[in-house]
Amino acid sequence: MWLQNFLDPQLNNFRQTQQGSVGAEAQPDLTAELMADACVVIEDPKVKLSAEVCNRGAKPVGAGMPTAFFQGDPNDGVVLCVALTLDVLEPEMCETVSCEFAGPLAGDVAVIANNDGMGGKAVNECIETNNDDSVSPIVCN
Repeated sequence: MWLQNFLDPQLNNFRQTQQGSVGAEAQPDLTAELMADACVVIEDPKVKLSAEVCNRGAKPVGAGMPTAFFQGDPNDGVVLCVALTLDVLEPEMCETVSCEFAGPLAGDVAVIANNDGMGGKAVNECIETNNDDSVSPIVCN
């Protein structure tokens, strides 16, 4: 005879939920860094902008998370281009993201992870004040 699992003390797992070793309140923490080769001339004046985006938090982030590149101060809203991650960013993983700008490009450039270029965010994260980096002035090789 079949016995329902909540009636069997060895199988009493009905409505059981487990979060695993990471707490339910854990979140990702995204950072972005412009590398030495952050700007590469593809076909003058078109350039490719690149940054390393990392997840320093405890939960993964799905593919397609945006990273925006800005001319000068991001608060001025001059978006150069927006790159998307291609892979899931597990905790402590990094990915180089890139996008193209028609150019020419000179002056200061900033990058912000988890930003769609209009201030929108793809994910909630535990620390939102460490998502950006800037280069003053940018040098395109």
